[in-house]
Amino acid sequence: MAIIPFDAVLFGNAANSGRMIAEIDKKAPVAETFSQLAHLVTGRATAKKAKKGGLGKMLGMLGRK
Repeated sequence: MAIIPFDAVLFGNAANSGRMIAEIDKKAPVAETFSQLAHLVTGRATAKKAKKGGLGKMLGMLGRK
């Protein structure tokens, strides 16, 4: 499904800091490859938060404790 190029510095930094590849360098080619592969496997895209406006925002504030 994908050819994942090995970037020793990027993979080493991610492994040593306990972070994901995309957290280290979002613009790295391998980060995009992982994103596309995840999309193919799960069938999902990146979720975006919907903005609440007007009445929805006010009702949300009323429901908080």
